Amino acid sequence: MRYGEVIERSLSIFWRHRYLWLLGALGGGEASGGGGFGNFGLSGQGSPGGGQASGDLGTQFTQWLTDNILLLVVLSTLLLLFFLVYFLVSCVATGAAIRAAAEHDAERPFGLRLAWRAGLQTFWSILGLRLLGLVLVLLAVALGGAVIAFGVFSAANQQPAGAVTAVLAGIVLLPTFVVLGIVLTLVWILALRSIVLEQRRVFEALGRGLHLVRHRLGRVLLVWLIAIGIGIVIGIGIGIAATLVALPLVAVAAATYATAGLGGALTIGAVLLALYLVGVVAVGGAVGSFMTTYWTLAFRRLDLDPVPFAPVQQAPPGAWPA
Repeated sequence: MRYGEVIERSLSIFWRHRYLWLLGALGGGEASGGGGFGNFGLSGQGSPGGGQASGDLGTQFTQWLTDNILLLVVLSTLLLLFFLVYFLVSCVATGAAIRAAAEHDAERPFGLRLAWRAGLQTFWSILGLRLLGLVLVLLAVALGGAVIAFGVFSAANQQPAGAVTAVLAGIVLLPTFVVLGIVLTLVWILALRSIVLEQRRVFEALGRGLHLVRHRLGRVLLVWLIAIGIGIVIGIGIGIAATLVALPLVAVAAATYATAGLGGALTIGAVLLALYLVGVVAVGGAVGSFMTTYWTLAFRRLDLDPVPFAPVQQAPPGAWPA
C-alpha cells in the first residue's frame, strides 16, 4: 500500500466532491478531534448600578436559575432531540459518505442523490453496529465503575484486602481496556466499510474487520497511526476555528452583562451556547468527511495482495441494488 498516495487521493476527492462536506456535517464525518471552549472569564465587572459582591452574584445566579428553569428545560430538550435526530441521520450519512468515497476512488460517476440512497440501504446495519458498540462501551464503564465502587467501599469500611484487590484489578483492567479498545475500534472502522461496500450483515462485517486486523495488522496499524496524526492536525485547526468563533459570542455575553446584568448575560449565553454546540458538531463533521474518505480508500487497498478490491457496482439510473 502506498500510504502517501492514499492521503493525496483522499484529499483530492474530499476537495473536488464537496457534497461530501454536507454528508460529513450530517454525521458522515469520522471523529478526528474537535474544538472546545476556552477559559474565558469575566473580569469582575459590575452592573451599571454599582459593584457586586460574589455573594450577591451567587444569589442572582440562583434567582436566574429559578426564573429561567423553563428556558433551560426547553434548550436541553431541543439539544437532546437534535443529537437524537443527528445520530439517526448520521447512520444514513455515514453509509452515503463511505459509498461516495469508494465510487469516486474508482472514478465512476456519482452524486449526492445516489449516495443518500446507498446510505438508506445500509441504515439498519450501521445502526445495529453502533448500538452494539454502545452496549460494549456501557459494559466496560459498568465494570470499571464496579471496581472503583468496590475499592471506595472497602477503603471506607477499613477493609484493606478489598481495597488492594480493587487496585490490582484496576492495574490489570486498565491496559486490557486500552488494548481491547484499540483493537475493537479498528475492527469497528473496518466493519463499517464492509457493511457499506461489501453488503455484509453486522456480525459478518465484524468478522471481516477482525480478519483484516489479524492478517493485515501492520498495514492497519500504520493506517491508524497516520490517521491519528492527521486527526491531531485537524483537531488543532478545528479548535482554533472554534475558539475564534467563540470569542465574539463571549463578547456578546459580556456586553449583555454590562448593560443588562448577570441574568441577561446568562440567558443570552445559554442560547448562544446551544447554537455554538450545534455549529461545532456540524463543522467538525464536515471536516471529518476527509477522515471518512481516507479510511474508505485505505480499506479498499488493504487486500490488494494480490487481487484488487472488488469495485462497488454502479446502480442503473433511478435505481439502487438491493
